[in-house]
Amino acid sequence: MAAQDDVFAQGKYKAVVAEVMADTHRPSHLPELLLVAHPSEEGQYPAMVFLHGFSLVNCMYRELLLHVASHGFIVVAPQ
Repeated sequence: MAAQDDVFAQGKYKAVVAEVMADTHRPSHLPELLLVAHPSEEGQYPAMVFLHGFSLVNCMYRELLLHVASHGFIVVAPQ
């Protein structure tokens, strides 16, 4: 049997989280906070949307978002 990669191991990229606030000057109903975790190195990466559970907040998953981003993904987590 081939060795499996450890899914809990940190990825090869340094990851960061950007916090994007809704523009309150526009008449839209955007969520208050959008988290975008991504590798800090410039480049093209696949993107995914992370939807948290009912009655929870996206910031509770910051470490998970960073972990996934460290493996070379852009993770968008709306509130």
